[in-house]
Amino acid sequence: MDVNKQQTLVAVASNDEVHFYKHPYNEKSVLTFAKKFQAKITNMKFTADGKFLLTVGGRESTLLQWKLSDCVKNRK
Repeated sequence: MDVNKQQTLVAVASNDEVHFYKHPYNEKSVLTFAKKFQAKITNMKFTADGKFLLTVGGRESTLLQWKLSDCVKNRK
């Protein structure tokens, strides 16, 4: 789990998915999640500029960089 520097977005790993929530949380704060990973996510961190989320996971400890504008969209 990580919170972006602006304190407006929370990313939470759930085995092989990343879920995004508006911060502070309320019943309408759930946002879409990024693509599923092929392995369990073991760590994550927002970049200082808040534009990317870095994730680590899998047997090889693969590091992936996710552009948040491509991953996060408001659910209707």
